[in-house]
Amino acid sequence: MNIYQLNNQEIKREMKAFHKTVYGKTTLLLSFCVPVITLIILLVILCSSVCAPCVLWFLFLPMMLLFLLLLISFVMGSIHYYNKLETYIQLQGKKK
Repeated sequence: MNIYQLNNQEIKREMKAFHKTVYGKTTLLLSFCVPVITLIILLVILCSSVCAPCVLWFLFLPMMLLFLLLLISFVMGSIHYYNKLETYIQLQGKKK
C-alpha cells in the first residue's frame, strides 16, 4: 500500500491502527515529549513574568530560544512520527 494514494479517511484509519500498537504509542510519546515539555516550561516562564514584569527583560532571550526549540522539536518530532507511520503502512500493504 502506498501512503501517497490514500485519502484523508484512510490515513486517519491507519493512524488509529498504528496508535493501537505498543510501538505506535512509544513512537508518539518519544516524538512529542520534547515539544510538550518545552511548551510547559515556556508557559511557566510566561506566567511567572506576568507576576514580576521587571524579570521579563532578563528572560527575553531564554524565551526566544525556548520558542525556537519548541518549533524545531515539533517539526522534527512530526517528521519522525510520520516516517514511522509510512513504514507501518507499507508493511501493512505487503501483508495484504
